[in-house]
Amino acid sequence: AQLQDLTAKLSTADVKAEVYGQNVKDYTDARDYGVAAAEELVDAAKAKLSSKTNLVPGYEAKELQARLNYERQKALLEKGIKSPKEVEKLKKDWDVAQAELESVLQDVEAAKKELSAKQNEREQKRSEAQTKIDYARAMQQDALGQAATSRKEMRDLEIYLAELQRLVIT
Repeated sequence: AQLQDLTAKLSTADVKAEVYGQNVKDYTDARDYGVAAAEELVDAAKAKLSSKTNLVPGYEAKELQARLNYERQKALLEKGIKSPKEVEKLKKDWDVAQAELESVLQDVEAAKKELSAKQNEREQKRSEAQTKIDYARAMQQDALGQAATSRKEMRDLEIYLAELQRLVIT
């Protein structure tokens, strides 16, 4: 009866070890897939940030040109050479250029925040998946330890039974 109990324990431990071993493999695959998908989102966020950042010099140049035009024409207005209407239009152009520059700078900041969020999500996915892998690996090792203990106890019992049998025969 004791040998049957140990055999059942061994069988259970072997199955557990096999199942947890498969969990380790499956969780590793899931982690790799999840992290790869998150990495694609990070790459997209990097591309978006790069695209928005590349717009800034053009809008800075446009704002500078509009400001210089306005200041030049304003000076001519003060000398009586330009009409107020023309200078007003240039002031509006400069205001628009400033607003466009501010908008693109806000887009850059938003893209930076989005990139940071995507990077954090990727690391969180990796960490959560690694925790599952580590747990499954620990459970697998525990099951392997239980199996080894059961095997040892079975060997000890078999030796003991063989010794008893030898004593009965002699």
